[in-house]
Amino acid sequence: ILSIVQAQEELRELPNGLYTETVTLGRNLSHSMRQRIILARALAAEPSLLVLNGVTERLAPMIANSVITSLKMKFKGTLVLATHDINVLQQSNTIIAFELDGSYTVSSPEHTFKTSSFVASLTSYPVRP
Repeated sequence: ILSIVQAQEELRELPNGLYTETVTLGRNLSHSMRQRIILARALAAEPSLLVLNGVTERLAPMIANSVITSLKMKFKGTLVLATHDINVLQQSNTIIAFELDGSYTVSSPEHTFKTSSFVASLTSYPVRP
């Protein structure tokens, strides 16, 4: 699980590694590490369905891409990601795009990114290299 959430290196750097105690709400950990611990706890329950909202929001670009790649390869259940992250969308099998008027479209990333209106709606979000 720690390899999926890319937490091995940071855990090694903590004073007592995996056994380091945290203060209330994990305030002695980075936002990124807190996010990954939450994901690791969810994965530890071995769910058949995992719904994640903004799972990469507080992660560095390289870590975010590694986490999504690892989840896709190692998670055996159904994975549903709610995101504005164009890089996560590009790694998806199916994209369901919801519009403000309540309508939605279902398509592949290849088709979705050829649709200029969809891509234009994402221009306010940074694209990771």
